[in-house]
Amino acid sequence: MKSSRKLGIIATVFCGFTCLSTIAIAQQDQTASSPDQGIPASSLTTKTVSAVGYEVGSGSTKVNLIGTELASEATGQGKVEIKSKADRARVQIDIKGLKPASALGAEFLTYVLWVVTPEGRTGNSGELLLDKKGNGSLSATTPAQAFSLIVTAEPYFAVRMPSEMVVMQSQPGKKTEGKIFPVSEYKLMKRAQYEKMGNPLALTPDPKVPLAIYEARNAVEVAKSRKADKYAPEVFSKAEGSLQQAESALSSKADVNTIVAASRQTAQFAEMPALFRCNVRKKSAS
Repeated sequence: MKSSRKLGIIATVFCGFTCLSTIAIAQQDQTASSPDQGIPASSLTTKTVSAVGYEVGSGSTKVNLIGTELASEATGQGKVEIKSKADRARVQIDIKGLKPASALGAEFLTYVLWVVTPEGRTGNSGELLLDKKGNGSLSATTPAQAFSLIVTAEPYFAVRMPSEMVVMQSQPGKKTEGKIFPVSEYKLMKRAQYEKMGNPLALTPDPKVPLAIYEARNAVEVAKSRKADKYAPEVFSKAEGSLQQAESALSSKADVNTIVAASRQTAQFAEMPALFRCNVRKKSAS
C-alpha cells in the first residue's frame, strides 16, 4: 500500500513538472519583460549599472563580479560568449565567499542570477546554489547581447522581478571585450514586500529538509498575501495543491528528487503571470 501511494505521488509530480517545463523555459526568456511588470510604483525602487555589448563570434570574454555592501567579502567572475550564428549568449559565473541568503533576513532563502539590459529590463537566469563554503557556479543562456549581471537574495527561485537585495554585480575588467552601455535605471522589488510575506514565522531551515520545500512555502505565502486566492483562484489552487503534494512527499520520506520536483513546481505555479498581476487587478477593482 505504501509503495503504491509513493508511486502515485511520483506520477502526479512528474506529470505536473512536465507540464510546467514550458513555463520554466519561458521564465529563462524574461529578459524582454516590462521593467515594472505592472507592480505599483510604491513597491519598487531603482538602481543603476553598466552593461556590456558583447561581440558575436569573437570568443569568450570575462567580467568581474563584485560584492556590494551586502556581501563585500564575496568575489566572482563571469564568462560570456556569443558564437557566430547563435541567437543566445552563454553565461557562466563562479562565485566564492558568499554568505547564505538567510543571513540577510529570514525571508530570503536563495540567490538568483539576473540579466539587466540597457533598457532596464531584467530576466531571471536561474538559481545560484552555494556549498558550505559559500561557493557556487551557474551556467545560463540569454537572448540579450548587451547586458549586465546581478545576483540578488530572494524568497524563492521563481521570482519574476529582482529584489533590492543586490549582493553582487558585474563590472567590466581591463580585458573585457565589448562596448559599455549605461543602464539609466532598472526596477527592483522593495524588501518590505517580502519581510512579512515570506517565512512569516522566521523559521530557520532544517538542513535535513530540502531547501526547495521552504522556497515553495514562501512562494505560496507571497501569492496569498497578494490575494491570489481571490483574484486568481484557479491558479492559486494549483499552487496550494502542488504544495500539499510536496509536503506529502516529505512526510512519506519520498526520495529527494520527488520532493524537490514538487516543490519547484509549486513555486512556478505561485509565480505564474495570473498571480503576479494580482496587485494590478486589486488596484483596478478598488
